Amino acid sequence: MKKIVFLFLTFFISCALFSQEYKRIDLKFNEITNITKGEIDISADSVVAKTSFLLETKPIFCDFKNGFTGIAPLCDMFSTQKDSFFVYVSVSKDSSEWSAWERIISDKIAKKHHFVGLLTTEEGFHFVKFLWNAELLPENQVVIKNFSVDFFYSGKSSPQMIQQREEVKKRLDEIKKNASNQKSVPCPPFLTREMWNCPEAFPTNYTPTQTQVSHIIIHHTETRNSASDWMQEVRTIWQFHVYTNGWSDIGYNFLIDPEGVIYEGRDRTSQFVDVVGAHALTANYHSMGISFLGNYVSIIPTNDALSSSYELLGWKCFQRNIDPEGKSTLTGNSVTHTNLNHIAGHRNINNTECPGEALYNFLPEIRTKTYNLINGIPNEVEQFRNLEIEILPLRDSNGFSLSVLNVKNLEINIRIFDISGRILISKSFSKSVENQSFTNFSKGIFFIEISTLKQKIVKKWVNF
Repeated sequence: MKKIVFLFLTFFISCALFSQEYKRIDLKFNEITNITKGEIDISADSVVAKTSFLLETKPIFCDFKNGFTGIAPLCDMFSTQKDSFFVYVSVSKDSSEWSAWERIISDKIAKKHHFVGLLTTEEGFHFVKFLWNAELLPENQVVIKNFSVDFFYSGKSSPQMIQQREEVKKRLDEIKKNASNQKSVPCPPFLTREMWNCPEAFPTNYTPTQTQVSHIIIHHTETRNSASDWMQEVRTIWQFHVYTNGWSDIGYNFLIDPEGVIYEGRDRTSQFVDVVGAHALTANYHSMGISFLGNYVSIIPTNDALSSSYELLGWKCFQRNIDPEGKSTLTGNSVTHTNLNHIAGHRNINNTECPGEALYNFLPEIRTKTYNLINGIPNEVEQFRNLEIEILPLRDSNGFSLSVLNVKNLEINIRIFDISGRILISKSFSKSVENQSFTNFSKGIFFIEISTLKQKIVKKWVNF
């Protein structure tokens, strides 16, 4: 009898932790909006404006017991002026204290609606309101129709799931420490769909389409940069992709949280099989989509997330014989992208700001660090965030000119290796290096190691 009671309680607690909810509320404009600026024609089904305006909704209530963990506004929006319409959101637990207004960016990959975006939150919030802002020049107009809000609750992660996540992170950290000693680049430890409690760990409504990866596309989720439960965050993104966007599964092939933990995204049959995701419209075929959890328009990615990306990218590039620093043509599902970096940003494929300016600026470093990992060159996780490094070929003298600026007068050590690892040149400089010439090299591949007291980076140079 005690065993039966124990099993019942375990099942009950499990249901309470893992229960996930979704609902869509269709709204009438004339019942939920307050005009704060501008002249607008409002009916139940539409808003029409020919001048700049601010339109604030009344609080919208969600009756989930534990509140929502994500919201997605949806509407059909038509504007004669490009980039003139902005949506902001504020949330509250009790409709008395509200969060600061936060802009929601439209997800340009979702094709069902003209505007759709996602905001993720900690659980416990029950109210949301929106602020619509249009800045119109004369003789332009905005028309908004069919306004709905999707609410998600993605359940709490159990203590067992949290423990599994910590174990995966610990194994991954150990691999990072020993990366330079590896003769191959294995698949890094990650949380499987079952481990992060994907609502459909083994989908039955579709069969994943296999492909052969030649390019890797970097994204950001454009959600918050801190969370108490990153597995819950991934489940909310799954709900948004499936319920709001109407996709068969989460769009990304893998995700990486700010603490460096890797999550399996779209369903696969094994680590040796590539599947088509839903992350880059015209370039889903022959690509793998990796998304950094968070918003990296102005915030730089964490070292933990970056170093995990090197392991993940290194594994796939090693497995598929992809040059991380190379370029080639990507034949997508409807468009051919020529001369595309093998590790590219989403903005290189589609009309979007993704993966955010701050993360996009790290792509050259991500390519180099991934190359170093594959070729056994030690990677230092600490970044050269402020250094300016310039390598210019000197063809007439079989060499190159090197400049290393903005080092705050620290001592700089330069070592040059040939492809066998033999040190050819070793020099130290007491301040910034400007137009220092290194000449008389044979034809071949060389590695330039630039280091200060605590930092090190390696650049490849080829003498043709």
